[in-house]
Amino acid sequence: MRKAVRTSIRLLHSASALSLGLFLQLTVGACGGALPADDSSALRDGGADASEPVRAKGRREQCNGIDDDLDGRIDEGCPIRITRDPKDDAYPSLSGTRVAWTRDNADQTGVEIWVRDLPYGNERLIAKGYYPSLSGNRVAFLRDNQIIVYDLNTTQETVIDCPDARFVQAPRLDGDRVAWSQIQKGGEENYEVVVFDLKTRERFIVGSHDTIQEFPLLSGNTLVWNDDRFGHHTVGLYHLYDIFWADLGVSARPHPIAQVTHRSGDLVYDFVTALDQNRVALNESRGDLLDTRQKPRPCTPIIVDLQTGIRTAIAPETRECYGVLALSGNRAILEYDAYGVSDLYLVKLQTGERLQLTNYPRRSTRAKLDGNLLVWQDDRNDTWDLYMMDLTDIDSGDLHPEGVDL
Repeated sequence: MRKAVRTSIRLLHSASALSLGLFLQLTVGACGGALPADDSSALRDGGADASEPVRAKGRREQCNGIDDDLDGRIDEGCPIRITRDPKDDAYPSLSGTRVAWTRDNADQTGVEIWVRDLPYGNERLIAKGYYPSLSGNRVAFLRDNQIIVYDLNTTQETVIDCPDARFVQAPRLDGDRVAWSQIQKGGEENYEVVVFDLKTRERFIVGSHDTIQEFPLLSGNTLVWNDDRFGHHTVGLYHLYDIFWADLGVSARPHPIAQVTHRSGDLVYDFVTALDQNRVALNESRGDLLDTRQKPRPCTPIIVDLQTGIRTAIAPETRECYGVLALSGNRAILEYDAYGVSDLYLVKLQTGERLQLTNYPRRSTRAKLDGNLLVWQDDRNDTWDLYMMDLTDIDSGDLHPEGVDL
């Protein structure tokens, strides 16, 4: 069993230093400190600003709430706890340095949507709802079989009704578009992918078919989804999925669609997990579908370039499965062993190098990545909390997967 590293913080040598240390600990909490408020641009942009402070030669961050390397940032590469409510905090959504998530309601009457600007912003209760999707100054979520888009600047809600839906699934917001999947009224398994344009108020179905099209992801003009039109009950009652995509920038209606994956041989299914512009991440499972001895079946995380069709495996095939949780720029975040104790790994897509980001004997899951900022859901405190990590100096050696207990 792995154990978290327990590090005692060295005594500070002056009253002013002690005050500063206490301030950082009280403001941020366990696992070190946080990034200075004026450093959010480094998180978003990958730290490429030439005006950034220079690291002190030979020094490394120590997960202690102190700027050890004197670069103007605190505890880079350390897991930092960012929520402390006794109720579960889960389903994070990240946009820039802002995070939205769900929290169990204190009176047990439902689930709430909360938002916070990292690192020092206050938590803000938005509304009751489920499955937040954050994009800039707006957050979309599900409430009472309706899609709600909440403007964080004006506090105004846009309500998107779904009169043709028997059941609505989690929305995805990117820019001025919202996408979701829904079960059509009058059908048992007729799921459709629906898109709503917040500017034009146009609502349309993409890739319509009388089978299952579900769990769409949006990035710019790219829409991808899971689709079982070629595997709908073809083997018993199993649903065997491929991945399809559409370019929402074209004017044609209905939108032309294209098939990303084509099951053949022992390939059981592909399932889309993350999207960044024209690159889609999927988990590919192989094996004899009817052989129960093969559960869990071997699984491989794949990145597909939608423009070139090039497929790249970013981790070896395993039964535990490295699931892709997030894509941003030239980085991907994997979760290893999603069915028990799990940890997060970063893959540099240009080189294939894989780095372990968390090392704790519990669950680290539902990671979101935007630039140098990573946020995830973690149950190391016996409830679900949100954690963050600043990846700015990860290439310089600032990486502490086990963190510390303060």
